[in-house]
Amino acid sequence: MDENVKSSLETLHGQLGDEQVTDDAQKAHLAEVRQAVRDTIDNPSAQHHLTLRERLEKASAVFDAEHPKIATALHTAINVLADAGF
Repeated sequence: MDENVKSSLETLHGQLGDEQVTDDAQKAHLAEVRQAVRDTIDNPSAQHHLTLRERLEKASAVFDAEHPKIATALHTAINVLADAGF
């Protein structure tokens, strides 16, 4: 995995863990996305990263209105993945 991609995903993982989400459904969704990011970081040779961008795009739609910091972090990671060809 490209170091820029890995660094971006590490940053995203940390940011997702720092955010306070009170809605139970959003909290569960955030935990799933955070786990997908961690899986990709921990096992870059697996094909997690092929679907990670799609998951991040869907998550950004969920969090756009109520949690702009989360959405911004997701968009940043999506752009890094896109630039890396994922």
